[in-house]
Amino acid sequence: MGCGSSTAKPPRIVVVTDASQTDSKLSDDDILTVVRGVQFRAGELSYNGRSRPMTSEGLAVMKKALDLLDLTECPGKWMSLSWDNIQLSAATTIVMPSTIHQGDTASCGAVTVLEAMAYFRPETYAKLVLAVWTHAMVADVNGRPWGDTADIKPDLLAATPPTTIEGASLADCMVSTAMIAELKDQDAVRDLLGQDDYLGQSCYGPNGSAVEMAKGVTYAWDVKKMMVQLLGCKSVDRDMSYWMFSDGPIDKMVKHTASGAIERGEVVCIALITNWLWRKAMAGEDVEKADGFAFCEHWVRVRSVVDLGGGLLEVKVFSFGEVQVASSVSRAGFGRLLFESLFGVLE
Repeated sequence: MGCGSSTAKPPRIVVVTDASQTDSKLSDDDILTVVRGVQFRAGELSYNGRSRPMTSEGLAVMKKALDLLDLTECPGKWMSLSWDNIQLSAATTIVMPSTIHQGDTASCGAVTVLEAMAYFRPETYAKLVLAVWTHAMVADVNGRPWGDTADIKPDLLAATPPTTIEGASLADCMVSTAMIAELKDQDAVRDLLGQDDYLGQSCYGPNGSAVEMAKGVTYAWDVKKMMVQLLGCKSVDRDMSYWMFSDGPIDKMVKHTASGAIERGEVVCIALITNWLWRKAMAGEDVEKADGFAFCEHWVRVRSVVDLGGGLLEVKVFSFGEVQVASSVSRAGFGRLLFESLFGVLE
């Protein structure tokens, strides 16, 4: 947190694209390793056994994002990470955003925003990775420092990612952890509580830490802020359905899926769900009548919600490094595990 003056200076831009980064000639071995594994045919891009819809225009935008990362040498401020690993990880995310995995950390709020960014605005994603790596700063959608003091603290720069973070997600672990740490640093109360020194360590599993959980948790207003200021959503509508079934958010998801708005990126939907109930829904169980307590615990990005008729839905979400599918979940069952829905208009 910083103190202002009577004559405020405009924040300096921290992301500057060098001409050599846009020469249209990919040359770095780590970038080429990813590119050579990509296949594109009939409007579909495939990579490492995964696929996603892709247009020729989308390929051109992806190429520009990879151009930004096409640097053989790029000194950074993160002590336990290397540029080669960050570059390879970020390139993988640009090509196939669903590979982002949060491991056992509490970074799902930031990760869902990053996945949407890589999917719909890969150049913004690449610039954010470069800002965090080279300048130790989180940059907003305009390339300016995010917050009063957007510098990343030394303890985080020296931290080692948890072992549950796979190599393909190292860049995303770095950036999402920095996003959450800076988000908490912008909040005076969280600053006083010491929650601004989030290190992105495990909060689940055998090495889980309740302290890391408290520091890493992001609420709806936090995710909304990241959607607007980092992803670049023009507006974000927040629909709540705590403890009471509501058709409204589900109807919106069905509508935006049917119109193609979610797939085109006109609308970004990020939802807060009960993850253990969602796993039962994927397994085909009747989650409407399942025993147990539903509680809000996990952010996901909604990829599609299709009305199958007869009160049944097919729901696809990005979560934990993959696109997960509940192929036949009741509307009431999905409503039971759904707590918050953020609909961002991305233009």
